[in-house]
Amino acid sequence: MLHFYAIWIVARCEARLLWRSWAFRLFSAFCLLFLCFFNFAVISPISNSSHYFRSVSGHLPLFNLKLFNLYQGVIAAFLAAEFVKRDRRQDTAQTIFVRSFTNLDYVIGKLLGLFLLFGGLQLISLGSIGAIHRFFADVPFAWQPYLLFPLIITLPTLIFTVGFTWLLISLLRNQALVFVCVLGISFFCFALGQRFYHLVDIFAFFLPLAYSDFVGLNNLDQLLFIRLTHILFGLTCVGLTALLTPRLRQSPSALIAALLLVLGCGAGASWIGMTYIDQQKENDGYRQTLRSLSRSAAPLPAPKVTACSLAVHRPGQELAIDAHLTAVNPHRAILDSLLFTLNPGLQIIAAQIDGHPVPLSRDEHLLWLHPDTPLAPGDSCRLVLSYRGLLDQRFCYLDVDDERFTGPYKFWLFTPPKAYAFVGPEFLHLTPESGWYPVPGLSP
Repeated sequence: MLHFYAIWIVARCEARLLWRSWAFRLFSAFCLLFLCFFNFAVISPISNSSHYFRSVSGHLPLFNLKLFNLYQGVIAAFLAAEFVKRDRRQDTAQTIFVRSFTNLDYVIGKLLGLFLLFGGLQLISLGSIGAIHRFFADVPFAWQPYLLFPLIITLPTLIFTVGFTWLLISLLRNQALVFVCVLGISFFCFALGQRFYHLVDIFAFFLPLAYSDFVGLNNLDQLLFIRLTHILFGLTCVGLTALLTPRLRQSPSALIAALLLVLGCGAGASWIGMTYIDQQKENDGYRQTLRSLSRSAAPLPAPKVTACSLAVHRPGQELAIDAHLTAVNPHRAILDSLLFTLNPGLQIIAAQIDGHPVPLSRDEHLLWLHPDTPLAPGDSCRLVLSYRGLLDQRFCYLDVDDERFTGPYKFWLFTPPKAYAFVGPEFLHLTPESGWYPVPGLSP
């Protein structure tokens, strides 16, 4: 069982001790001065800053939080190791261990103490950045990035680095060695941040992330998978630290609680991470399937569309479209089936040729209409297709290799997520490559 009052007492004690540390004070002062100087330099009329600072409302807080998070991760690892060294050097741990609380209470309390200090520092830095952004910068302002980015960027990094540092120092018992190991692993994760579908990017430095006034966070599901994995792994390390703390356990229930935390968070992190990797690999395999189908259908004859009228409706995030087409047979042979390409996420509701319902067959993005009478050379017919659904963006740009399709679109420190169509209640942007309307034959 957790004792919340004991956790709060430990957190207050650790926060006060950390605040008295000159390392934390110097870090805080340097961080705030650097960020304020940088923001004034960016918004200055004579700075001629790049358009990506001024064009999107979320880029200014995103850039500041990326720098803050990178610096915070290193300093938090150092201070987390310093906690243990300080307790042993000054022999203060024994005065705390005689109190009636569990090891898990103690470790969670220390973690909460770090959150209080770093959270307060981040609140001050975001407040100053937001004031500069709102009142002095010629940049569109939105409050949502100031709420979402700390939860996505800094919180998972802090939990991961602190928990992992505590686990290492519980095993190695040497602050200098632990700090070197943490720096080495951090550099390794930083170097591989763009690989493994960004799953090892613990600092969220290369993670595709941007906030738009039109579509918000376009890749929220990807962000949740990656950052939840980091949070649960960090909590697993926190639970293991409680189990390895050199102190008699308070009660069997406390031991069970720590074991449940380790097993639950460890299993959750493994399942979420593996599920995310499997999904990304499945997406790559699905694009290969679509390419194979396109190659097999390439030699088949297709009609030619001479007129097209589309009635588009947007029920929520879906598209509902009625397509009225005029198709002509440009070949010298009759067409007993009419081949079209349509996004595989759009489901056909009804199909008519010259006012009569016709049977159809479909294989992912390939659609065949089977008229009652084959279409003779030079003849034309009127088609009506009704379909609706969510656009599957894996269909887009099948002629582009997967590495380029999924690779980051990066300029300087910004990596916006890729999207080829946007459908929402307030914003609609459809590209031809998304296959949102029927195309005769194969799409170019």
